[in-house]
Amino acid sequence: MRILQVRFKNLNSLAGEWEIDLTHPAFASDGIFAITGPTGAGKTTILDAICLALYGRTPRLNKVTRSGNEIMSRQTGECFAEVTFETQAGRFRCHWSQHRARKKPDGELQSPKHEIADADSGKIFEAKIRGVAEQIETATGMDFDRFTRSMLLAQGGFAAFLQAAPDERAPILEQITGTEIYSRISIRVHERRSEERNKLETLQAELKGMQLLNEEDEKQLKSDLEHKILNENNVSQQITQNNQAISWLDNIVSLEKELCIIDEQKQNWLTRQKAFLPELEKLNRANQALELAGEFAVLTSLRCEQEADSQSHSKCLQTLPENNAEVKLSEDTLKTAGVNLEKKKIEQKAMLPVIRKVRELDLKLREKETPIKTTGDLIAELEKSIADLRLKNGKDLKSFKSKKNALEEILQHLADTKTDEGLVENLAVIRSRFDALKDLNERHLVKIKELAEAETKKAEAIKAWSKQEANLKAGKNELDTILNALDKKQTELNKVLAGREIADWRNIFSELKEKKALLEKLSESVQSLTETRRVLDVLISRHEPLSAEKDLIAQQLQTQTEKVTVLEREMHLLETQLSLHKKIRDFENARQQLEDGQTCPLCGAIEHPFAKGNIPVPDKTTAELKLVRAGLKKANDSVSDMKVKQAQTQKELEQIATRKKECTEWILTAQDRIHLGLSAL
Repeated sequence: MRILQVRFKNLNSLAGEWEIDLTHPAFASDGIFAITGPTGAGKTTILDAICLALYGRTPRLNKVTRSGNEIMSRQTGECFAEVTFETQAGRFRCHWSQHRARKKPDGELQSPKHEIADADSGKIFEAKIRGVAEQIETATGMDFDRFTRSMLLAQGGFAAFLQAAPDERAPILEQITGTEIYSRISIRVHERRSEERNKLETLQAELKGMQLLNEEDEKQLKSDLEHKILNENNVSQQITQNNQAISWLDNIVSLEKELCIIDEQKQNWLTRQKAFLPELEKLNRANQALELAGEFAVLTSLRCEQEADSQSHSKCLQTLPENNAEVKLSEDTLKTAGVNLEKKKIEQKAMLPVIRKVRELDLKLREKETPIKTTGDLIAELEKSIADLRLKNGKDLKSFKSKKNALEEILQHLADTKTDEGLVENLAVIRSRFDALKDLNERHLVKIKELAEAETKKAEAIKAWSKQEANLKAGKNELDTILNALDKKQTELNKVLAGREIADWRNIFSELKEKKALLEKLSESVQSLTETRRVLDVLISRHEPLSAEKDLIAQQLQTQTEKVTVLEREMHLLETQLSLHKKIRDFENARQQLEDGQTCPLCGAIEHPFAKGNIPVPDKTTAELKLVRAGLKKANDSVSDMKVKQAQTQKELEQIATRKKECTEWILTAQDRIHLGLSAL
C-alpha cells in the first residue's frame, strides 16, 4: 500500500482545508521525511486524517458518530478527510465527511458519510460505512487494528515504549503491536514442558526402584509359563470337545421333538386335506368360471335387453292398427294442405314480377341516394323537402287506394248481397243454423288437432318400432357373432394355454414383466455409465491442457516477478542517482569558492570540473525513472493478472478433480448395480 495524497478540512487545530501531495518530487526523491513542529501544531492530526479517511476512526478516538465528534475543529460546521492510495489492485480514493445542520457551528451533528471510489475514473465502489470498511480491508489486506500496528503506531503508545525501562519495553511493545498472545503461548509452553519433565522424572524413579531377575529365575519362570500355557491349551481343547458333545446331544433331543411335532402336523394336514376335497372341487370350478365372468355378464346383459326389446315390439304391434288409421287421416289432411300450398305458390309466382319491379325500383333509389348526399346544404334541404312531399304523396296515394278499394268492396258487396234482401225475414233460422255450423266447425278444428297429434304419435311409434326392430335384429346378429367369437376364442385359448392354467401363465407374465422392468433399469444404468465415462474422458482431456497452462503461467509469473525485482532495483538506483544529482546542484554556491590546485573540503579532490559549469543535468535520469516506474507498474499489473489467471486455472483444476472423483464413484456404483441386476436375471 502506498499513500499518494492526503486532503482534510477542519480537523483539530488545523482549521480550513489542507492538502499534502506525496507524489511531489520532494517526497518521491528523498523517500524518508519527518513531520516536525511544536506541540499542538497538528502533526498527529495529519495521521488522524489518514485513519479517519480510511476507517472512520482514529487511534485516540473511537468511531465518530452522530452523537459526538471531538475531532472537528471548534466553531466550524463541517469537516472531512480524504486519502488517495495505491495498491496492486489499483488506485483508490477514500473520503469521509460529517457536517452539522445547515453547516452552522451551532447546528446538530448529522450522520457521517464514508465512500470509496476509483481514483482514475471516479466510479464509486461503495457508499455504506460497513461496506467501505470491507472494501478497504479487501484492497489493502488490513483492518484498523492491523493498520495501526504495521503502518501507523499510536503516538502515546510509542512514546511510552521509548521512555520505559528495558524490562518494561517488551509488554508495552506487545500491547502496541498486538503480539501479547505469543507471550501467553510461551508461558503455556514452559508450563507444559515443566509438567512433562516432572512426569518423566517420576517414571524414571519408578523404573530405578524395580529389581531385575537373574537368568535362572527368568528361565524357570518362562518354563513354568510354557507348561501352564500347554496345560491351558489341553484343557481348552477338552472343554471345546465336551461342549460340542453336549450341543450335539441337545440337538438330537430337539430334533426328535421336532420330528414328533412334524408327524402330528402331517396327520392334521392329511385330515384337513381329506375334509377339504369337496370344497377344493368347488374352488376349482369357481376358478374356471371366474375366467368367463366378464363374458357371462355381457351375455346376461344382452339377454335382458333382448327381452325388453321383445316386450316393446309386442306393444308396438298392438297399437299398430290405431296408428295406421291415424296415419290415413293425417295423409288426407296432408293432401289438402298440399293443394293449398300449390295455390299459394301459384299466387306467389304471379306476384314475382311486381316484387322484382319493386326491388329494381328500390335498387335504383339507393343508387340515386349516393350522389345526392354529396351535394351542398341547399340541395340537401330541397331534397329533404322533396322527400317529405313524396312521402306525404305516397301516404295520400296509399290512403286513396285503400279507400277506393274499400269503396269498391262495399259496392261489390252491395251488388252481391242484393239478392239477400229477403234474409231479414229468415234471420232467426239462419242464425240458428249458423250457430250449428259454428259448433260443427269448432268440433272439426278439435278433431283436426287431435288428428295432427295422433299423426305425430303414429310417426313416433313407427320410428320407435323401426328402431327397436333394427335393434332386435342387430342384437340377434351381435349375439350370434359373440357366441361364434366365444367359441373361436375358447378354442384359441385352449391352444394358447397348451395344457396349462391361466394362473400359471399369469405368474409367468408377471415374472417376465419384472424381468423387463429390471432390464429397463439395467439399460438406463448402462446408458448412464456410458455418459459418465464420456464425461470422465472429457474431464481427463481437459485436465492435461489446464495442467500445462498452469505450469506455463507459473513460469511466466516467475519471469515477471524476477522482472519486477529487477525494475524495483533499477528504480531505487535511479532515485538515488536523481537525489545525488539534486545534491550536486545544491552545492553550486560552494563550487564558486573552489580554486584549482586546492583540495575540496567535501571530497578532497584537487581538480574541480563542476566548478567550470559542467553540472550534470538530471533530466535524463528523471525520464529514465519515469520509464522504469511505468514499466514497473505494467509488470505489477501483469503479475496481478497472472495471479488471477493462475487462481482461476487452479480452481478449474480442483473442480475437474472433484468431478472426476464423483464420476469414478458413480461408475463404480453403476457397475455394482449392473452386476446385481445381471445376477438377478
